[in-house]
Amino acid sequence: MHTFTASDEDGRSYVLHAERDDVGVGTTHAPTGEGDGIGKMTTEDGRCATRVAKGEYRLLDGTLLHSSDANAP
Repeated sequence: MHTFTASDEDGRSYVLHAERDDVGVGTTHAPTGEGDGIGKMTTEDGRCATRVAKGEYRLLDGTLLHSSDANAP
């Protein structure tokens, strides 16, 4: 699990926890290849979040968060 911080447009800070799932990324030359995928992502208080792009996340209530944290997926 990766933990990182993000902020909304009003400057409120959130701690997010992102679980990573192994994802099959095999090719014909390496059929058993795996990579990191993003599984469940939640705030510290349990609200669900989704990844919009690297460093950009959206809570289910529509709040957009941004992060420059090195641990952010």
